[in-house]
Amino acid sequence: MRLRFELEIDSMRGTLLTVPPIRWLINQPEQLWLRLLIVGSVLVFSVGLPLTGSTRLILLLLGLVLGIGTIFTFLRWPPMGLVALIFGGLLAPSPPLPGGLNAAVLLLGLLVGLWVFTLIVQRQRRLVSSRTVPPLLALVVVSLLAFVFGQLRWFMGAQPAQLLTQVGGLLIFILAAGAFLLVAHQVQDLKWLRWMTWSYLAIGALAPAGWLVPWLIRGLNDRLLQPGVMNNSMFWLWLVTLSFSQVEIGVSARSCCDWCNHWRTFVASCLAACRDRADTDPAHIK
Repeated sequence: MRLRFELEIDSMRGTLLTVPPIRWLINQPEQLWLRLLIVGSVLVFSVGLPLTGSTRLILLLLGLVLGIGTIFTFLRWPPMGLVALIFGGLLAPSPPLPGGLNAAVLLLGLLVGLWVFTLIVQRQRRLVSSRTVPPLLALVVVSLLAFVFGQLRWFMGAQPAQLLTQVGGLLIFILAAGAFLLVAHQVQDLKWLRWMTWSYLAIGALAPAGWLVPWLIRGLNDRLLQPGVMNNSMFWLWLVTLSFSQVEIGVSARSCCDWCNHWRTFVASCLAACRDRADTDPAHIK
């Protein structure tokens, strides 16, 4: 009986394989199967999601799809993640997270994790050849040792900081080193460096512009820029440094010294006006 049943199954299988559509599908490469699977999944989700009636489930699934698409985009074009990091650090609102973390730190951690994953998959064991890499790695090692030895009770009467706060401080050093190596490995084309620079300058210009014309841009800054952006000294340091460097390098390449002098005067006047405005602003005096 069992042998007869197996013969009938083999006969049905052979009959199905002779059907032209089924035989055509079996002979196709794996890429076509993957495309058909993606299209079929999209159709199933499109029909099934409205029938669930759960808004939270719909938002979770949409967020999952968006997150997967973002990860594949960063894997396909790694420098795009660095450009997105600038927008996320200056504009993206951050939920209250432990250890002083924010959305930009989480995005940077994702980019560093994807980069390490790519190195493992491609079996790349060597970092970029630069004299700055050994001191950078030494800084990470010292930070880890400091974190480990900081867990010991050296002084019995002292109250140690919370563990989440210590982890957040450790991540500052690790992710800063990861961002350094990330740019060194992934920014191989000058156009991505231009995108990063001018994206930062375009968004950062909103802050001094809001002081110069508060009736027009000040309200826009309060809605777009994050509260901690303009209170961070590194934001202003990079904004002034990149602005002057772009004026200097861009003009020297064109050999227009007069134009450079005019722009220097204009930028210096704007910065002086911003400083005077900040000194007289009651919000900043507090």
